[in-house]
Amino acid sequence: MSECASCQKSDASKLCSKCRLVSYCDANCQSAHWKDHKPECIPEVVKGIVIPCDGDKRTQGPAIFRAVDVPRSHPVHREGHSTPVPKKVGIPLLVYKHPRPSDKIYERAPLDNQITTYLMIEPFNGLAPLQWQQDIGTVTVIRADHKPLTTQEIETVWMYIDQILDTFGDSDSQARAQMTKPKFRQFCERYKEQEIANGRGEFQGLQLPIGSS
Repeated sequence: MSECASCQKSDASKLCSKCRLVSYCDANCQSAHWKDHKPECIPEVVKGIVIPCDGDKRTQGPAIFRAVDVPRSHPVHREGHSTPVPKKVGIPLLVYKHPRPSDKIYERAPLDNQITTYLMIEPFNGLAPLQWQQDIGTVTVIRADHKPLTTQEIETVWMYIDQILDTFGDSDSQARAQMTKPKFRQFCERYKEQEIANGRGEFQGLQLPIGSS
């Protein structure tokens, strides 16, 4: 038996099902302690995505997304930056910039990462903050709610923002009107259908709405 994280009794037998690090007597104790525990309630491993910068794509291959297991100890959990538009439509993402490499090859290879720039645009003007416009480097992306994030999901979010940016060129108000959960869901359905029609069988497995799994 372990000590209850809420009432400190010594006969707690119910582990937190998400992080499996703390124990409780029952659901009442767990509910009472949730506000304190929530910031530290991180699963042992989260399914995330690495988005390589242009330089890493030159040296490590052309893939624009790489699925990774992100451990509990990864700094993205505590130092990740929230993405404004995805959060607005119900997909809370955290982005963490990898430390700058000291390798001399990177003195010549660009650290630009346009996909990440798109993820960081502000809803009111379609522009990313200056620190997210250039020399970003490679990043790790996870969902802030620790649900799995797949390459098909992050691609769909990216292309949704790409469409919004096209609309900003014509009308700011129309672009902002696209930033709703129903509009996002409609885009996801169209994009999934389009990519399957283009022969990309991996999109058969894209679960909609995104994040429902």
